[in-house]
Amino acid sequence: MGQISIILVAGLIFLFSIDFGVYEVGFDVGWTLAVTIGMTFVPALLAYLFGLLATHTVPPEKRLSRIFLFKHLVFGFELLVLVAYVVDIYYFHLLALIRHWFGAWPFPYTRQLFGILPLLIGMLGTYLAYYEIERRVHGSFLSRRGYLQLRLKFLLLPVLPLVIYLSILDVIQLLPLQVRIFFIRHPYLGMFILLLLLLVAYARSADILQLIWPARPLPPCPMRTQLDMLAERTGIRFRDILIWQTRSAQIANAAVTGLFPRSRYILITDRLLECLNVNEIEAVVAHEMGHLKHKHILIYLIYSVLYFFCYAAFQHYVRPIYASWTSLPLWDAVFTILFFACYFVLLFRYLSRQFEHQADLYAVQVTKDPEAFISALSKLSQVNRTPRLIRRWLEIFHTHPSIEQRCRFIEQTIDGVPRNLKYLRTLPITRWIMVLAPLILVLLFPSVHTLFAAPVEIHREIGRQYSIERQYANAVRELEEALELDPDNMGIIYDLAALYYEQEEWQKAEDALSRILTKEPQYRPAMELLQRLNIRYHRESEQEGKNP
Repeated sequence: MGQISIILVAGLIFLFSIDFGVYEVGFDVGWTLAVTIGMTFVPALLAYLFGLLATHTVPPEKRLSRIFLFKHLVFGFELLVLVAYVVDIYYFHLLALIRHWFGAWPFPYTRQLFGILPLLIGMLGTYLAYYEIERRVHGSFLSRRGYLQLRLKFLLLPVLPLVIYLSILDVIQLLPLQVRIFFIRHPYLGMFILLLLLLVAYARSADILQLIWPARPLPPCPMRTQLDMLAERTGIRFRDILIWQTRSAQIANAAVTGLFPRSRYILITDRLLECLNVNEIEAVVAHEMGHLKHKHILIYLIYSVLYFFCYAAFQHYVRPIYASWTSLPLWDAVFTILFFACYFVLLFRYLSRQFEHQADLYAVQVTKDPEAFISALSKLSQVNRTPRLIRRWLEIFHTHPSIEQRCRFIEQTIDGVPRNLKYLRTLPITRWIMVLAPLILVLLFPSVHTLFAAPVEIHREIGRQYSIERQYANAVRELEEALELDPDNMGIIYDLAALYYEQEEWQKAEDALSRILTKEPQYRPAMELLQRLNIRYHRESEQEGKNP
């Protein structure tokens, strides 16, 4: 979760925060397409031009730091891509364009997922701008195609469980109406499916990571013998040590994956094996074993699972406060993104940095060779072209402390600095997570039926399902019940207006739309549907006048 792109997540939240059909009235295909192309590629062009300006006549000794800074500034251009994407969705009918092109796709949830393509292309464009600048300054091992393929994998693989989840929802949409209504009335079932997918992703993460680069077992050799002896000495169990074949990417790194010993692997990249000596490799592997020793992967899983319950509580108790300001779905998406960013960017990455320090000290403790580990960190910094020191305000967005800070931390601990000794045992933040997790579940369990979906949302969704089946009387009944629970919900009133429009009950449709526009004059879907209603109503009135 720590490596997931917040921009991509924000785009997905904006994409699924509005109804697919609400923003597709009265759009022009050519105009929407032209706007989408412009908003997708212009930020990437600006990023490239800015990179040229930022790295022009840079002294050799400052190139690495300047490139690293530009890499962070690319996030600003990604943010610009996101803003353009949101404008495209809400004001230029991007979803209508997607439906126009992919209308034959029979699965509504994955069809809406096609709407993320402009954002993906725009983000890849900004990455390509960074690649061009990096190659211009000090070269690159990867081709453009290889670089874009790698970045695309890093973007998409973390959201793979979401794609599978949406596919399951599409399958549910093919089931009989009463089965669909059963799932709607029991929204925790969908959450259970998502949590199960998350558990599988953690348990089989080695298989997922091999979709980025293939891996093969580390063959018998003196180094393998030394690593096996380290595992035996520490009592750490895992299935195998794999060589992660990064090939032309030339990345020196290591990782540990899997929840259980039979599905647990330690991965070492081929570049790391080339650059480090045996003792340094042993120290790096001991660091990964430190994550297992202190059960960091399990803590990450618990923390990730807690997100869904904390977010459900946030929606249940906090949403009514800001929903009283406006019913526009844009604000729902904004507050959801802010909550996600606080949870997985600020808090999760702080937790990750704490765990990295803990794993560092474990590596030094079991190898009794701090010089080898510090040397390994320094070499990794050089090989991966990352600066040793990162500014503190930038470090809060990183999952790892800077190399300089990690080396200083190890040296301070060896010197007996008291505040570092807590990292040799279970951290206080870990204890808090282990205590809060069951406590939160116990407190929220009594309200599980309403926590993941409020009654008003359940009635509204059931009404939509009846509408799909053209059972308009039942659909109106469910939507009216939803409106009784939330009389000021503009989305429900709009749904009712759309139903009246479909049934040619012009006066009821006009009354509902007027009610929306009285409270929110800028509610564009209502404005456009009212315009269509007036055109159709006057057309039929003229037709009746010609045929008395």
